Amino acid sequence: MTILSAIHLPNGVYGTKLGGVIMNETNYLQFFDGKLFKVMNYIYWIFMTSTLFLLTNILLIFSTYALVMASKEMPISIFHLIIIGIFTIPVGPSLAAMYDVMNKIIQNQEVSVIKDFFKGYRRHFRQSVGLSCILVFLTIITVMNYFILQQSQDMGFMLLPLLAVISLIMCVSLYTFQFVSLKKFTMKEIGKLSLYFSIKEFKTTIMMLISAALCIYLMLLIPTVTIFLFPGIYCFVSTFLLQKVNKKIVSSTI
Repeated sequence: MTILSAIHLPNGVYGTKLGGVIMNETNYLQFFDGKLFKVMNYIYWIFMTSTLFLLTNILLIFSTYALVMASKEMPISIFHLIIIGIFTIPVGPSLAAMYDVMNKIIQNQEVSVIKDFFKGYRRHFRQSVGLSCILVFLTIITVMNYFILQQSQDMGFMLLPLLAVISLIMCVSLYTFQFVSLKKFTMKEIGKLSLYFSIKEFKTTIMMLISAALCIYLMLLIPTVTIFLFPGIYCFVSTFLLQKVNKKIVSSTI
């Protein structure tokens, strides 16, 4: 059992004896300012934001799991994709709330994960849901058209443009909820900014896409471990990559 006791050190300095190791005031300061303590903080922040993200999207998790199980016995239909799309809508407010927390972490501000997450969730809820509905609707329509054209022998030349549209929607969605969390814009302004920067900052967009794809792949591969870390890791990485863009957005006069 670990024993924690206060002791009096020479020269009038008080310290603590922890498991046989004497820690004075300097040791405490070194610990709380040290790399180990910072790493522990980051792990806690990432774990908590990931957990809150999962809790606020529990229907999406269960529906996706049910779809994966059902796909072993029957083919996935458009109806299944529509159901998944509907349950994807709450992801918007959750991402905006996570970005609120991650922006504070990146800027070395004081963070209270649960309080800041739900504060951001409430503040951005209406706008994020609206944008989620638009993105989900566009994605479903495009995917449905892709499957229809895939079965057509005369319209095969349209498949590549549809893939390009799906890719563009994915790229725009990487920026959308990040911008929601930064400043009060209209949905139209957020859409324009997301489209503009997804093309202008092409290298950053590619890195964010790779990060998202890698996180999703690992969560599907080993979900029991990664599901409680990778949502937060992705949001932290994307916020870090978008630091310069975020500063431009915050200082803009749109």
